[in-house]
Parts: sequence; structure tokens; C-alpha cells
Amino acid sequence: MFDFHRHITLDNTIDNAFYATSKIEEWENPSKYFSYGILFENINISIEEYEKLLTNKLIENPKHHIGEVGLDSRYDNMEIQELFFKRSLLIANKLDRIFTIHIVNSTNQLLRILEENKNNLPKHIIYHGFNKSIELAKQLQKYNVIVSLNPKVTNTKLINKIDILDELGFLVESDWNKETDKNYSSYFNNFINKLETLKAKKFKDINNEFRSILENF
Repeated sequence: MFDFHRHITLDNTIDNAFYATSKIEEWENPSKYFSYGILFENINISIEEYEKLLTNKLIENPKHHIGEVGLDSRYDNMEIQELFFKRSLLIANKLDRIFTIHIVNSTNQLLRILEENKNNLPKHIIYHGFNKSIELAKQLQKYNVIVSLNPKVTNTKLINKIDILDELGFLVESDWNKETDKNYSSYFNNFINKLETLKAKKFKDINNEFRSILENF
């Protein structure tokens, strides 16, 4: 199964995964499926420099994307986070790239931004690490957002409604961020097996369809 969100380790990158980055220092380690991202604690560049660097990287690499960029209320730089998020969103739309988002306790802010920019959204947005409600997943669809689940969802109430979410459609990811890839395969495969045990089926087709989108950029 294709992994729609994982991170770079000391091992060689694999072709069966969509790699996200969270700081500019990681942007020089591209994989076959790669995205340029920056998160809250790693914002150490001006918005003007970031926009120029990100745009140049995407133009130089037409098969690469943006992610992860997010909103995280655990940090006190929300205004800066929102600025970087909005600009990243607009660049993804302008250059027609996939945009992977990271959201922590900022759902209302996310919905407001998506609504404000509803006429300028990229075609494909991935909400990685989703563990919220079925209702929110449905609401996000009108903004071109597909949710992505990782093994941590098995510890939430959402796992009890996986059959409903399966009908709605979701991607799967590992969110692997260890130093090496040791135990990576078993960790991710055990999650897929768990979903199958819970009778989720449609997600496999959704994942294959979205992988085709990646391959055809």
C-alpha cells in the first residue's frame, strides 16, 4: 500500500511513499514523490524569502509538491503560521500542486481560511493525520480536501466509524519520523491489516486513484 505521508530518515528513500518535509534544511533530500514544507517551530526565514525559494523549487521540479505546512495552536506564533499557510496555499493553486496540511487544534481557523480562499484552492489538498469527526471530513470535501489516516487513529473514537469514513474516502499514511526505517514496514502494514479487519475496503481504490494523480504530474 502506498504511504501518503512519511518523513526522511537516514536510510535511502523509497518509491512507495509521498515524503513530507517540515524545515527548509530537508529540501535538498528529494525522493521520487516529494514535497517542500515548513512547520511552526522551524520558521526562521522571511515570508518573501520563503515564497521565492518555494516557487523556484517547484518550477525547477515540476513533479514535486508542497507539504507539510500547518496551523498549530500549541505555539504562540499563529499570525506567522497563518501567513505562511495562506501563501503556501496560493502557490499550490497557482502552480497546480498537491498541498499537504498539518493541523493541531486549529480547525475553525482552517475552515475560515479555506472559505476565504475557496475560489483559489489547489485541486488536491491532503489533511494528514486526521482524527476528527466524520462531519468535519464531509465538510472538508467541498474545499478539495481529502483526509489521511495514520496508525494513531486506532487510539481515537474515529476508528469506531471507519466503515462510514471508508464510504466517504480516505488515504493512508505512516507519518514515519524515526531516525531509520527499522520496523517501518511492519508498523505501516499492521495498520493496513487493522483497517481490513475492520472491513474497510474502499480506501484501497481511493489510494490507488490518488497515487495515479501523483504519478501523472
